[in-house]
Amino acid sequence: MPTSRTSADSNPARDMCCALVIASPLVLGSNAAAQDSESSSSTNEIPVAESADVAAAGERPPAPFGRGELTFKAGVWLPRLGGLSSLGTGAPELDFDLDLSLRDAEPTPNFEVIYVRRDGWKMHLDVFQYEGTDTVDFVGSSSFGSVSLQTGDTVKSDVSISSLGAELHLPSIMRYEDDPDVDFRISPILGLRVAHTRQVVEEVGVAREEYKVDAPAPMFGASLDLAWKVNEQLPLLHRVDIAAGTSFGPALSGDGGSMWHVRADITLSFTANVGLLFGYRLLELDLEDGDYMWDAGLQGLFVGAMLRF
Repeated sequence: MPTSRTSADSNPARDMCCALVIASPLVLGSNAAAQDSESSSSTNEIPVAESADVAAAGERPPAPFGRGELTFKAGVWLPRLGGLSSLGTGAPELDFDLDLSLRDAEPTPNFEVIYVRRDGWKMHLDVFQYEGTDTVDFVGSSSFGSVSLQTGDTVKSDVSISSLGAELHLPSIMRYEDDPDVDFRISPILGLRVAHTRQVVEEVGVAREEYKVDAPAPMFGASLDLAWKVNEQLPLLHRVDIAAGTSFGPALSGDGGSMWHVRADITLSFTANVGLLFGYRLLELDLEDGDYMWDAGLQGLFVGAMLRF
C-alpha cells in the first residue's frame, strides 16, 4: 500500500529561501551587466556634451544637427533700383528708371554673418552699399528742389543706398526632426535695420541738388531654414541649405515711413566648411522727410561663397 512520507529534512519555506539565496547573485549580476551594456551603448551613440542637452530637452539639441555654427557669407548682389522720389512742396515725382535712366543692375558687395547657438537662438548680421549713376537727356518737364528739368536738359543722377541689419531669430515655433539628416524650422524674427539714402540730381553746368536720409527701423518677421546632410546621395556635395526670411517695420526718422526686407538663398556645401550660394535680396524703403519723398527699393540676384565653422 503506497504511503506518503515527508522527510524530516524537507521544509518548503526553507527550500524556497535557499533557492532565492542561490539565485539572487545570478539575477543581480545579470541586471548589472545589462545596465553596463546600455550605459556603454548610450555613451558610444551620444557625445557626453550632447547627452546632457538631450536629457534636459528630451530630444536632440535645438540647433541644426545638435551643434552651434558660425557662418560667413560674402558675395555680389546685382540689384536694380526702382521707384519714385520728389523734392519740394507739390513737386512732381521722378521715376528712377523712366526719368533718370537708373535701371542697370549694379554689382554691390554684400556681407553676412550668421551665428546659431546650440539652444536654437540665431543672430544674423548683414551690410551692403549700393551706388548707381547715369546721365540722360531729360524728356518732359519736372523739378527736383531748386533744379528745373526740361526736355533736352543734360541731367546727371547719383544714388547711394547703404544698410546694416541685425536680426535675432528666436527658437523655432515649428520644427521637423524625424530624420537625423534633415533639419527644418520656422522661427520668429526681431531685428533692427538702419538705412542711409543719398540722392543727387544735377542739370549739368547749371544747378545741383542733393538730399540725404538716415532712417532706423525695428523689424518684425519670420524665417524658414532647411538643412540637409546629403550623405553621398548627391555627388560632390556634403550638405544643402535653403534659407529664407522676410521682415517689415516702421521707419523712425523724419516724417516716418516703412522698410521691407526679403532674403532667400540656397547654399551648396562641398565640405563641412566651404560652399557656394545663389539667391535673391530685396529692400524696399518708403521714407518721408519734410518735403522730400522716397518710395523706392533694390531687388536682384545674389551670388557668393560661404565659410562655416
